[in-house]
Amino acid sequence: AALAASLVTVALQQIVARNVAPLDSAVVSVTKIHTGSAFNIIPQEAELGGCTRFFSSETGSMLRRRIEEVAVSTAAACGVKAEVEFESIYAVLDNVPQLAEAMKKAAAAVVGEAKTQWAANPQMGSEDFSFMLEKVPGAYCFLGGQAPHGATNLHNPSFDFDDRVLPTGAAIWVELAMERLAV
Repeated sequence: AALAASLVTVALQQIVARNVAPLDSAVVSVTKIHTGSAFNIIPQEAELGGCTRFFSSETGSMLRRRIEEVAVSTAAACGVKAEVEFESIYAVLDNVPQLAEAMKKAAAAVVGEAKTQWAANPQMGSEDFSFMLEKVPGAYCFLGGQAPHGATNLHNPSFDFDDRVLPTGAAIWVELAMERLAV
């Protein structure tokens, strides 16, 4: 099981390189492998876990299909059986361009144009706001709440949200509401 888990992990790494168009983006990450409980006993089973990231639902569907095909066939080549389960945690977050522009305009009115910018590249974060955007047109933005103590990675136990940005965020929402209501 440990050897099969290792080979499946390596085999999964070719999915993006061989199945995703060069100008599309995707990630397949194996982030955990659990096998056995002792150094001198061959484990009976292994469990792999991980995540995928992508910008289109079509790419996501292809990744799920290919992960299952690769895991099952690689395990079979090792003489073992693989079962694949997917839990779709977040949907693709797709901003409505006009609403993103309105958010940027409101932010510029509050903090100035120089402090307002588009992200240089699309972001592959996981965000539950994506489900709201499936139901109601909208836009997602970053407010700039970086950690004051140097931990800039959100997925870090030392991350400490900088509460000082909350009044700025509230002011941007007020500006956006006034503009949308033409007040």
